[in-house]
Amino acid sequence: MSNFDPTAKVTSKGTIIQVPLDEAPVKFAPGQVVAGIYRIDRHVGEGGMATVLGATHLPTGRVVALKFLQPDTRGEDGAVARFWREARAISHLNHPNVVRIFDVGTLADDTPFMAMELLDGQPLGTRMKNLGRMPLDVALEYTRQTCEALSAAHALGVIHRDLKPDNLFLTRGDQSGEVIKVLDFGISKTMRATVADDQQKLTKTTDVFGSPTYMSPEQLKASRDVDPRTDIWAIGVILHEMLAGTPPFDGRTVAEIFGAILYKPAEPLTRVRPDVPPAVEAAVLRALEKDRDKRFGSVSEFWGALAAAAQPLQQAPTTSRSPTQTAPVKAASKRSRMPVVIAAVLICVIAGVASFLLAKWFG
Repeated sequence: MSNFDPTAKVTSKGTIIQVPLDEAPVKFAPGQVVAGIYRIDRHVGEGGMATVLGATHLPTGRVVALKFLQPDTRGEDGAVARFWREARAISHLNHPNVVRIFDVGTLADDTPFMAMELLDGQPLGTRMKNLGRMPLDVALEYTRQTCEALSAAHALGVIHRDLKPDNLFLTRGDQSGEVIKVLDFGISKTMRATVADDQQKLTKTTDVFGSPTYMSPEQLKASRDVDPRTDIWAIGVILHEMLAGTPPFDGRTVAEIFGAILYKPAEPLTRVRPDVPPAVEAAVLRALEKDRDKRFGSVSEFWGALAAAAQPLQQAPTTSRSPTQTAPVKAASKRSRMPVVIAAVLICVIAGVASFLLAKWFG
């Protein structure tokens, strides 16, 4: 196909760059059939460990995204196991805000792959870069959908551990409005770890996994020592960034970012967004408590606080419309009194004329 570009590469910031053909991590020709049932159509993008290609499932004609583990990462300690862990995590999450997975398999050269739904849209990170500060209601809607997806994941004992704007994909739903799809459960952690997981030691106590800007303090100290509250922290960082235009903890280097996360307080939202209700700001700051015991106990509780804070805003349009709604009523009441006024005037005129005539008659 003419639209297949095996050299296209999408960076973590959503920017498309070109790389030499011989440097493309996963090499498939357009029209090539892999695993006996998938025809390669086009290059979609790639991340740090995997390449994603658009393909067609020949038996059904369904268009899918094929995610392949890159050859140069297959030899890394735990890389293949993390790839399969992502497949297991997503396959158990039947939720409209989590990307769907249809199939998994291994090619003849032992390259693992998974077939997922092919999304049409853009990462939230790209939207944030283009728009800067987002309207409050839009940011809260994206947060609501993210919280619902993570609530379902946590209910199954899955902690994402790498939530960031580029792992939240905006696509069009069946109905009007945009839908958030949570991606990349590659470094997710299962709270109900099995003996096999412990034996594999996929994440050592001293390992650090995640994206620096969105990592919680406890995640920086030890990636294995996390629970659902580390995802709450990341959602709080993302919401803060959507509203303020900048993350609450930033720096010129990774070391500066880590230092800010560990030791500096989050910047209050109202300093740059006076329109943000204090209750929304308070909920965000609580999600960003460095002591996780002071954060919300669940993403549902976090969203509940945000929803309660936003409720007056949802009622505001009704109040603002009330003068327009009552104006016709007032006009109608004026019109309804008009005949009475006219009748009264006529009676007064008639009475005046009658009095004049009587006076003249008997005078």
